[in-house]
Amino acid sequence: FAIGARRVGVERILVSEPSPIRRELLEGLGFRTTSPDSLSADVSSVLGGKATLVVDAVGVAPTVATALESSTTRARIVLVGMGANEMTIAPYGLTDAERVLIGSYCYSEDHFRSTAAWVAEGHPELDLLIDRTLPLAEGPEAFRTVADGSGGSNKTLIVSMEI
Repeated sequence: FAIGARRVGVERILVSEPSPIRRELLEGLGFRTTSPDSLSADVSSVLGGKATLVVDAVGVAPTVATALESSTTRARIVLVGMGANEMTIAPYGLTDAERVLIGSYCYSEDHFRSTAAWVAEGHPELDLLIDRTLPLAEGPEAFRTVADGSGGSNKTLIVSMEI
């Protein structure tokens, strides 16, 4: 989401990321990062005040609560993460500050095409996103390590060498 936001002109971006590996990658891409535990303090120091737009890519009650706490009056909070089927939120922080909670699940065909065209132009920063390539035969092990958290990589590309 951070790359997409920068692509459309957003200049002040702070990414909250629990994984040190992904924070390092994001910093290498030129983004300011913080851990979820430090988010509240870092929002003001990095952005110069509370956020006017928050993208929640996790989608659980604590991250929505943090979005409400870290955003200004009339902020837009976009919920794209679906970490929980159901959650409880405190509506007072949404209503009293006239914030807008927007749910977005997917992208339009036009967004997909324009992004694919942008990627096809060649952008060196995108090369940093995939930090390991494995043959198809090693796919099950790669998924296992992602699932149990022992993978230690950002993105893995699994390729079939068969034609």
